[in-house]
Amino acid sequence: MTPLTAVIQRVATSVQAATGTTPLQWLLTQRLARAQSLLESTTLPVERIGELSGLGTRVPAGVPGGGPLIAQSEQRAGNITAAPGIESM
Repeated sequence: MTPLTAVIQRVATSVQAATGTTPLQWLLTQRLARAQSLLESTTLPVERIGELSGLGTRVPAGVPGGGPLIAQSEQRAGNITAAPGIESM
């Protein structure tokens, strides 16, 4: 095992212990929470929200509800209170 591999494994183990999830899942959760906050509190275009939250303009695999464009239009229409797949904060 290389020193870099050992460090990566140590960081992944530490994140898992602290958050109860993998580093990738934790990062995705943080990005989705940021996107949800921006969708609810701004009138920024969805593409810009994707950029600002680190999601880009593509919907991450496994996110239910059709992605941020649908979430934004439904939330603004009053049909939902939180982005699909994310609990209200």
